[in-house]
Amino acid sequence: MILRTLLAATILATSVSSAYAACSNPMRRDSMMYPGLKRTASPEAMPNIAFVREDGTTGSFDELRGSPTIVSFWRTICHGCQLELPSVNAMLGEYKTRSDINFLSLTVQDTREKARSYLDRKGHDNVDVNLDPGAAIFTDLCLAATPTHVILDENAQMVGVFVGPREWTDEGTTEFLQGLIDKGTL
Repeated sequence: MILRTLLAATILATSVSSAYAACSNPMRRDSMMYPGLKRTASPEAMPNIAFVREDGTTGSFDELRGSPTIVSFWRTICHGCQLELPSVNAMLGEYKTRSDINFLSLTVQDTREKARSYLDRKGHDNVDVNLDPGAAIFTDLCLAATPTHVILDENAQMVGVFVGPREWTDEGTTEFLQGLIDKGTL
């Protein structure tokens, strides 16, 4: 418990965003601040803000409709992100080519070059470098720390948020992902 609390404090101390202070919905802001899985009261629309794919083209959340999606927000200087990226990379190696679930990694406050260099140096070749320009999506969602994983249902609606690092290859996460695939939502 002490280790978990220290890890959570470290993550938040190194990764807190100005989005926390700027969020106009204090109930949502506070629920996004603390580690763990939170379900939304009802599905919520994702912001109509484009992200930039690794190839430089723009993307939207609407194109993710049809399968549940995990949207991961991360930064190269985030200690929690650094801890979980090996398991994220391994999990993506297993799931990335499947059509029954989508994964979208969005780097926050990093350039494409910096993020790609970091991932290449660490051997994380399954993680794409998509950008959230100016952390606009991160801010609009009232997210406060990285890593944060937003869970979208098959209609590209936010149904949950997982704040903090996690092990993506353990049995519990594998069951979680399979349940998400089977139900299309949480």
